[in-house]
Amino acid sequence: MSGLARLLAGHPWRALLAAALLSVLALLAAGRLHLDTDLTSLLPEGSPAAADYRVFLERFGGFEKVFVIVEALPGETEGDPGPRATRAARRLEELLAASPLVAAARSGVRPEDEGFLFEAALPRALLLLPDDRWREVVAERTAPAAVTERVARIRRSLTTPAGSFEAPLFKADPLGLATALPGLASASGGMPVDPLTSTFLAEDGATSLVIVQPAQSEIDAAGGRELLALLDRTFAQVRQEAEGPLELHALGGPLYAAQDEALLRGDLERTLTTSALGCALVLVAAFEGIVLPLVCLAALAVALVWGAGLVGLSLGGVTGISVGFAAVIVGLGIDYGIHGATRFRQRLLVGEPPGTALVSTFERTGPGILTSALTTAVAFGVLALAHFRPLRELGVVVASGMLVVLAGTAVVGGALLALLPPPRRRRPGVVWRALGRGVGWLVVEARRHPRLVLALAAVLTAAAAVGLTGLRLDPDLRALRPVDHPALAGERLLVERFGLGLDTATVAVPGASRGEALARAAEITELLRREAPPGVTLTSPADWLPGEERRRARLEVLARGPGGAALSRAVDQLEAELRGAGLNPAAFRAGLAALRDLAVGKDPSPSAESPDWLDELVRVGPDGAWVAIALRLPSGTWADGAPPGLLAEIRRIAPGAAFASAVAIGPELRSLAARDLETLSAWALAAVALVVLLSFRGDWRATLLSMVPVTAASLWTLGGWALAGHSLDLVSLAVVPVMIGIGIDDGLHAVHGARRGGLAASVEGAGRAMALTTLTTVVGFGSLMLSRVPGLSHGGSLVALGVVASLLATLTLLPALEAVRRR
Repeated sequence: MSGLARLLAGHPWRALLAAALLSVLALLAAGRLHLDTDLTSLLPEGSPAAADYRVFLERFGGFEKVFVIVEALPGETEGDPGPRATRAARRLEELLAASPLVAAARSGVRPEDEGFLFEAALPRALLLLPDDRWREVVAERTAPAAVTERVARIRRSLTTPAGSFEAPLFKADPLGLATALPGLASASGGMPVDPLTSTFLAEDGATSLVIVQPAQSEIDAAGGRELLALLDRTFAQVRQEAEGPLELHALGGPLYAAQDEALLRGDLERTLTTSALGCALVLVAAFEGIVLPLVCLAALAVALVWGAGLVGLSLGGVTGISVGFAAVIVGLGIDYGIHGATRFRQRLLVGEPPGTALVSTFERTGPGILTSALTTAVAFGVLALAHFRPLRELGVVVASGMLVVLAGTAVVGGALLALLPPPRRRRPGVVWRALGRGVGWLVVEARRHPRLVLALAAVLTAAAAVGLTGLRLDPDLRALRPVDHPALAGERLLVERFGLGLDTATVAVPGASRGEALARAAEITELLRREAPPGVTLTSPADWLPGEERRRARLEVLARGPGGAALSRAVDQLEAELRGAGLNPAAFRAGLAALRDLAVGKDPSPSAESPDWLDELVRVGPDGAWVAIALRLPSGTWADGAPPGLLAEIRRIAPGAAFASAVAIGPELRSLAARDLETLSAWALAAVALVVLLSFRGDWRATLLSMVPVTAASLWTLGGWALAGHSLDLVSLAVVPVMIGIGIDDGLHAVHGARRGGLAASVEGAGRAMALTTLTTVVGFGSLMLSRVPGLSHGGSLVALGVVASLLATLTLLPALEAVRRR
């Protein structure tokens, strides 16, 4: 330590020049930094449900659509707002579809959807029937009595006002085979459709929906910003053209990436500014001047640039959690400068020249600062063992950042201190004396009434232990999203009006070919319809696209077996009875021709194109094909995931199939979080203890003594947190080991200094610096309370409380223990 101090004192300008050159290089590397908003980054490792969800995201892109909700509000003169909503939705579709930023937009059932239904799906209904029922259905529908009843049903319907809606169904499927198709309700993609306008219209009759397929990736924040600007312009135009008030909401796809980036950037600016200004005000007030605070902040700023360059080179992209904790590095990193500047100032005030004072500062405070930096780094470093990628990344970023801050503070701060002239004022200021008096009073009272202090500590510990028994883990991923996210209102409307929300699931079915994947999907679809609870609805491509093996086998049976002959006779009877009922058979020509093709083993529409809502559920690539079966689950259904037996049967049918459900991740995440709490806390405690033991050169008594304050403070903080009714979310869980690594700093400085005059004297001598570092740490973590992300806010509050408790425990418990030992 003293060698580095002498080098800096002798060559301060060379050190600053080297630091400046390194900063330039770091700035270039920091240009690679970007915010990673990929949803897969939020999924934990070691969770089967998360692994399934990751497969779904990788194969199908997850929630890449943008939903635009058009809500027609009651106007002063307008009557029914419904037509206004549907007109606005159609106009939005028209305007958005014309933009190169949009791959496709739809506000309802389009002509190509109806074309697929009436020209491809319904005429091939016999090929789409379930394997275990198709023969039975054909036998029932081709029975002479059934044909007669069918003709009567067609005639009755066509003579009513509803006949115009049912006529296309009768023409495409004269025998009514499609009525046995379980997926007929999903012909519109599972969305509620207004029969008059064919638009997606909620049951309230005043809320329409436009589904947009962006041309950008869902993790493209820049593309999301462009799309947001386009939506704003389009919304303004539609509102201007509308005949009454409209409320429009947009959410999903790259909009999430753009909105998250903007919110997190605002959070970063707010927390960093608050942290930096708060720390500066604390330092200026304590040192009663701006020179030493500027030295501390300048050294910290340079170190932060170095750290950003290191992260840019090693990681490139970082998640929002790491961005949020950037303010913490300010609050923690400034501690090293405070301890050094405090000691340096004391030596200057007694008349030592700057060079000598710098060497003395490094010798006296260096071991404690080094140990403190290492304990903080290992406390964050153990997060690299977490199952949650943002937490692992956070551990690497902050651990490396603290070591870089230590190096920057020593080199840049030491060089700047060496250039300072001796102070004119020899007597400490008012704030400095007030801090000294406050610290001194606590130490003296603790020494005077040690048993009372220890008894109070025991009572607090007992109460905290009671609280710890009720500490709960809350793994809800929504704690990682801003509470005022612009998409929240739209998400609520999607759930309330259209039944689209978090309670959905997708079965991703693999196959070596498209036909194999569809065949497996058909079997799984039938399984789900048998086993799923009431209220679960399915949208499956297998309901509308027959697998090649099924298609070929069924056509062969029809061509060679009695089923084809029975079907041919039924078609002849149907045509004759239609004519006898006064209906023109020519109007049913397409449907009758399709049935005759099927009767001889011929596919009536083998090359029909499917609509986009169906195509997006089938993906074919060089490594095979995947089919997605979409499920809508009533709230609370399969809250702990699908039954294990059902999952086993799905994977028996299709090895490698994935059941993706955001809801199912919660229970597994809770279990992983509980294990992480135990594992990470144990590893953090062990790693910190090892670093402390090494710093005391194997003196286990000094090691245990230095850990008394942080142990007590951690128990008090966590117990009080639970007694206050709070739970631990994923970020709060992660900062528990961090709180240990930070909270031990005061005990370290106290016990290290006790070798030169006793424990109480050391606590009193270093107490002002401890108080200042606690204040800056509270400012750093406390600034996170301004974050709109609940997890960051809770984590900042927890650590701020923990370090205050550690300071109080250090100033009272250590002097009390020493007094009891001496008595």
